[in-house]
Amino acid sequence: MYVPTTEEFYRTIAYQLPVLLERNKNIRLVVIDSIGSAYRGCGGGGGGSGGTADHQPSSRQAQFDSLQEISDLGVRLKKLASKHKVAIVVVNQVSDTIVNERIPNINGGGRQEHALASSMDDWLDITLEGDHTTTMGMFIQSLAKKPILGLTWSTSVTTRIRMARSLLLDGQHTKRVLLLEFSPWQPRRGCEFVIHEGGIQSKLGLEWNRL
Repeated sequence: MYVPTTEEFYRTIAYQLPVLLERNKNIRLVVIDSIGSAYRGCGGGGGGSGGTADHQPSSRQAQFDSLQEISDLGVRLKKLASKHKVAIVVVNQVSDTIVNERIPNINGGGRQEHALASSMDDWLDITLEGDHTTTMGMFIQSLAKKPILGLTWSTSVTTRIRMARSLLLDGQHTKRVLLLEFSPWQPRRGCEFVIHEGGIQSKLGLEWNRL
C-alpha cells in the first residue's frame, strides 16, 4: 500500500499493521519501503525538510518530534516481529558522504578521495564468502554512502544489511555484493550476488549449481 504522508505512515505502522498481522497468521515477511523517504532530513546531522527554517524553534521542535516517532516505530516493529514471529525488513535510503571543504588536502590528494578512503576503514574486516579475488575497494563509492536517518534509526534496528555495487567501468562486468554490516547473531561477512531472469542468487551458489 502507498502511504503519502509522514502522519499516515506512522498511523499505518502503529495501528493498521498490528491488526493486519493479528488477522493474518500466515504472514511471515513484512517489507517497508522506505522509512528513509518518509522521514528524510530527520535523522540528525542537520538538514531538515524546512531548509533554513531549521533554526526556528518550531522547526526544531518538529524535527525532535519526528526523531521520537522514528525511535517509537523501531520499538513497535521489534515488538511486532517478536509477537507474530515475522521478519520485518525496513528499507532505508542512503546519501553521499559530505566532504568538509575546510579540511585541508593531505599529501596533495583531493578531499573527496580522502573521504572515500577513510570510509573504507569500516569495511576492511569483511571478506566475501568463496571469493578471494574481489576486494572491498571495488565498492568504495557505494560503501561511502551513509544511511540518511543516521544514529536515530541505527540504534533502533537489530540487523543491517548493505547492498553495494562496483564502479561502472567500460569493458568490465559490474559486481554486486550483499554485506551483513551488523547483527547480534552473526559475524560481519558478505557475498557476491548476481541478478538473472530467475531473480537474485549468490554467485557461489550459482557456481555450485553449474557443477
